[in-house]
Amino acid sequence: MIKIGTCGWSRIYQYAPPSLRKGKSSLQTYAEYFDVVEVNSSFYKHHRKSTYESWRRSVPPNFEFTVKCHKDVTHRFKLKPVKECMEAFNSTLEGTLVCGAKALLLQTPSSLKPCEETFSTAEEFFRSIDTGGIPIAWETRGDEWFKNDNLKRLKILLEKYDVTHVTDILKAEPAYVSDLAYFRLHGLPGYNLIYSYSNEELKQILIKSEKIEDEVEDVYVFFNNYAMYSDGVRFKRLLKGEELAESPFGPESLRIALNTFEDWPASKDKLISNCGEWYVWVQPNKRVKLKNILNSFSDRTYRDIEDLIAEARKLMRD
Repeated sequence: MIKIGTCGWSRIYQYAPPSLRKGKSSLQTYAEYFDVVEVNSSFYKHHRKSTYESWRRSVPPNFEFTVKCHKDVTHRFKLKPVKECMEAFNSTLEGTLVCGAKALLLQTPSSLKPCEETFSTAEEFFRSIDTGGIPIAWETRGDEWFKNDNLKRLKILLEKYDVTHVTDILKAEPAYVSDLAYFRLHGLPGYNLIYSYSNEELKQILIKSEKIEDEVEDVYVFFNNYAMYSDGVRFKRLLKGEELAESPFGPESLRIALNTFEDWPASKDKLISNCGEWYVWVQPNKRVKLKNILNSFSDRTYRDIEDLIAEARKLMRD
């Protein structure tokens, strides 16, 4: 199966309307849209066991977690299995087991180069850990990992310890995948979080994911860009075989930008006052504040979002 989520859920309020959020936590609201999430805050903080238990109880039984390992493991000690590193790893692992996570993610920095010392240290690390059956996924950062000799060496290491290689599927194929494939999407062309994917790019993600789906049990696709919630929802619709509306740029970008606004009809002044600081994705790699768009609109009251979009199309024609 292809499973779609985002890296974290704390900003779901930027996408979900107030009527849907009422009486729910951010995670419960997120679970209205997605069936899996990557716990990203675990990279910065060692959460209590009770926190993971609370998360697990708050969502449906079929909702899935993956957990990102604490930065001490990957960035401070860079997988060197000294005592402090292993303590940090086991702390994250405890939470991973408590919430029944499907994978534990290691994301190492681009400063960790694929040299002999790195491969030796990584092998010692994988040999030293006991995950309790939780699959490990490793996201290597930096172009050097994808050079031919390094990629071959990485494949041998990952295959030996059955560790999935995490990549951005639009940019690179993984060196090795276990029973699960794990992709993290960071925008284009490089690491560019200020990005929203076009319909054509989402279709390419789906084609590549379906190709790997034939080889594994599960494919996890996590959006990690600023427009991750709207992009993720659109990708879910595509996966279901639904026809997508036109890519949400230009006038259509207003539909996404004002997804959380429900107080219609609304005047131009009201929209600027209440929503002017919100962002609009006018192009995949360009966003502007809504007030900069609305300043050109007529000083009148708009019935609904369709009325506002119609005004935007008229302005573009003129």
